[in-house]
Amino acid sequence: MSVKSALGRGVGALLPDDLDGENEDIFFMCDIDKIEPNPQQPRSYFDPEKLQELSESIRERGVIQPLLVTRSQGNRYHL
Repeated sequence: MSVKSALGRGVGALLPDDLDGENEDIFFMCDIDKIEPNPQQPRSYFDPEKLQELSESIRERGVIQPLLVTRSQGNRYHL
């Protein structure tokens, strides 16, 4: 499956169904202090009210779907 055909269908569409031992480190727990904003993020404005709603939702329910991060320098990650 190409990445292009998987876009818009959720993160599950981008990941292979047949995860065997070779991809064990695709999913991992990461200390939130090691995650930083991506400097390439094209959005520069975030509605404070919507951000507050998101914050409250995460506080109440947790993070429902996995976050996609990329390794930056050292033991740090970009969201």
